[in-house]
Amino acid sequence: MIAWHGHPVGGLDAAIGKQLQATPPILISPQEKAAAVALLEKVEALVTKEQFAVALAMLAGLKGADEDPQIAGRVARLTALFTARAEEALKEAHTQIKAKQYYQASLALGRAMSLAPGAPLGAEATNQYKELLKNDEARAAIEQGKREKEAADLLAELEKAAPGKAPAAVLDAYDDLANRFPGTEAGQAAAEKAKAMRADKDLMARMAGDAAEKDCKGWLSMARNFIKAGLNDKARPYLDKVVAQYPDTEFAREARVMLAKIEK
Repeated sequence: MIAWHGHPVGGLDAAIGKQLQATPPILISPQEKAAAVALLEKVEALVTKEQFAVALAMLAGLKGADEDPQIAGRVARLTALFTARAEEALKEAHTQIKAKQYYQASLALGRAMSLAPGAPLGAEATNQYKELLKNDEARAAIEQGKREKEAADLLAELEKAAPGKAPAAVLDAYDDLANRFPGTEAGQAAAEKAKAMRADKDLMARMAGDAAEKDCKGWLSMARNFIKAGLNDKARPYLDKVVAQYPDTEFAREARVMLAKIEK
């Protein structure tokens, strides 16, 4: 049998197969491959920084892994790495549970879940976490660990922002953190910082001056507006507040002068 005159078909399948191996068909466009490679490079950079959850989410949007052997190979290597890290996290969790380091164990189980979503390893980590929460001691330790982490993060943010804030605002923030997170290291640290601020007489004097200026300027402005409108009775309470709350200030002296004028 021949395919056309003078060309027998014997061995044609083998020849075609050999040629396909040498030059595989292009199943993905150059543009799609370039986009896939760029995405893989970002994923691999995230993996280097151990930002596995973000890397996995990004990898889920990859297109072309089934059509291009090179891309498929890189995906396979990444998947194997995620699996290995999930296994490590599970082992770490087992060790920490035995040592009753329950909060640290919960973090390790969380990593395993995020590294192997929908996979047996992820399911195993999820089940172990659920079992951990059934233990009253473990559950309390996990909740305390979460509070410690939240308080520590808030304290770090507060201290970073403190140089650009008014001292009164910083003091209020320390008080708020200490009141919201009693029994935590960061809460105790915030309470101590607030105590130290209050012990600084010069700082307290400056803060009192700032408060007086803010309050008195506002009250005097309101009083002037009412006086200008002929509403002296409405102006008087604001002037009285200035005199009563900040009696030994220039603002109080100004308020007394204004009171004397509207009493005439």
